[in-house]
Amino acid sequence: MDGTGTAGRNTGAERGNGATPDEATLRAEARAWYEANWDPALPTGEWFRRLMTDRWGYPGWPRRWWGRDLPVPLAKVVREERRRVGALGPPSGIGPSLLAPMLFAHGDDEQCERYLWGLAVEGWTTCQMLSEPDAGSDMAGARTRAERDGDEWVITGSKIWTSLADVVDFGMLLARTDWDVPKHAGLTFFLVRRDQPGVEIRPLRQMTGEATFNQVFFDEARVSAADVLGPVGSGWAVTRTFLAHERNSFNPASHEGGPFEIGRAHV
Repeated sequence: MDGTGTAGRNTGAERGNGATPDEATLRAEARAWYEANWDPALPTGEWFRRLMTDRWGYPGWPRRWWGRDLPVPLAKVVREERRRVGALGPPSGIGPSLLAPMLFAHGDDEQCERYLWGLAVEGWTTCQMLSEPDAGSDMAGARTRAERDGDEWVITGSKIWTSLADVVDFGMLLARTDWDVPKHAGLTFFLVRRDQPGVEIRPLRQMTGEATFNQVFFDEARVSAADVLGPVGSGWAVTRTFLAHERNSFNPASHEGGPFEIGRAHV
């Protein structure tokens, strides 16, 4: 996915650094910033941009990537001050709270720059595409295949139990790229655009008539080599990072919090 609307984005060299403040100092600084910057009339996209560039949106993220390296108790202090003034929180959901730590652990600088900005400022949304119809709980038994074609990978197969697959911008996909090695070693992790030829979303109707989950079919869908997360063949290591953070992905203490899908129409 290509980043757009990046005016005001700072570079790694411009991001601040310093010692972790004590609670009283941090609370005073956060309160002063929110009181000086929050304006309900401000366009949502501009507000998200301010949160990101001034590093108040996700204070638990690394300083290298628009954060403040704050531990959870101090990140909670920032959230308390944001709520005290009634300011809108940054986008939340599994993008900022789950994919972000995966990018910190496995992504290159270009991916971190592009995806973190997209999630936090431009309103990009994502979902997991890991489970398969015939694999049960054996996630490493994935049979969705990815084959290299120049600067792209061609994806064929199916994923199931994917919440929000019909509305998100891209999916976090585990696919098999090598069939000649042990199953855990033959996997690669991709960030794949949903809205493209070769991707079909079918809702899974429940007894209530609702369709909370979906099945996703890939028929030679395309993924840029720039959207492989981690080295080719390291998909299981990336997935383990995913699983380690998944239990905390909807815990409000794990990130600043805010609307899941708000933002894109206002940027």
